[in-house]
Amino acid sequence: MIFATDKLIAERPQAVRGFLKGWFETIAFMRANKSETVAIASEVTHKDAEINARVYDELMPMFSDDGKFNPAALSTLAKSYVELQLLPQEPEMTALYTEAFCRSDVPLTPHA
Repeated sequence: MIFATDKLIAERPQAVRGFLKGWFETIAFMRANKSETVAIASEVTHKDAEINARVYDELMPMFSDDGKFNPAALSTLAKSYVELQLLPQEPEMTALYTEAFCRSDVPLTPHA
């Protein structure tokens, strides 16, 4: 999840779009280039490539290609606020996020 304040979104929407464009390009590169991604991670983290390859396999499916939220996951999250007694009732989740900056050229697909 990536956060931006309402003020930043209102005052600098192109900066938000530019950041997200770079983010989505990075995720696309990482998906298409596992070996290069693992090599870069190994150099940065000073960890063994085998460890970073396992981390890659574990984490990459969690990254969204388009920034859209899964409705079932949002429903589960809303229920958890009540179950954890953080809120007396489920919040209206659409008030808590925006998809205004999502990539529209990439369809929402489940990750394997």
